[in-house]
Amino acid sequence: MKSLRKLENNQLVTIAGGHLLIWMIGLAVLFWGRGRLKRSETGRRKAEEAIIESLKEKEILLREIHHRVKNNFANITSILNLQDSRVKGVESKNLIKDIQIRMRTMALIHEKLYQSMDIKYFNFGDYIKTISTELPKIYNTPAVKASIKTDVEDIKLDIKIAVPCGLLLNELITNALKHAFPEDRDKTNEIIVSFHERENYIELSVIDNGIGIPEGFDIETNDSLGLMLVTLLVKQIKGELGISRENGTAFFIRFQKRV
Repeated sequence: MKSLRKLENNQLVTIAGGHLLIWMIGLAVLFWGRGRLKRSETGRRKAEEAIIESLKEKEILLREIHHRVKNNFANITSILNLQDSRVKGVESKNLIKDIQIRMRTMALIHEKLYQSMDIKYFNFGDYIKTISTELPKIYNTPAVKASIKTDVEDIKLDIKIAVPCGLLLNELITNALKHAFPEDRDKTNEIIVSFHERENYIELSVIDNGIGIPEGFDIETNDSLGLMLVTLLVKQIKGELGISRENGTAFFIRFQKRV
């Protein structure tokens, strides 16, 4: 029995020593792994900080670009103002005026992007409200006055779509203000601008209660610069253009949110 107990004790010591060795190895592996994870976490945090810093720098750069573009448009508008004082003839003056309004339309987009927290997307519904307030002040006359009502959603558009959409809106509203309403008529002149997101597309519409476009009118073959621009801009955003002649004129543009 003594020899058996001695053998048993030796086996217990061997087993305990083996377990202790395994425990120590496991503990060493845990400390090593913890240190490696800590170093990895530190590296990951530094990489994230570097990415965030890089994004901030790019955001500042893009804001500066939008600011400079807006200023360039303002400079061109100032040059056109100087030229307008030297130009004679109503047609030439009206042409310069239309160019200035188009410049203002594009400059306003860059101005809002510069002021926005998001430098790539901005609220186009808010932009519609702004331009719908500004254009009647420019084109309304004592003989012809029109009001613009807006029914819009706060939808954010990418700048690649926002710029052509802004120009589209400018051309359609301007065209209605200039041509839809005869002088001194009894009926109230009204333009309604709608902007809504549907199930699979976004719809922008400009509807007036004016005299309407003539029968047989074809926007594809019309030689009006404004309407030619409308056709080209709709193609640029890969949209669809529809026209209705009931109780005035209605233009409907449907397009995808991302092109």
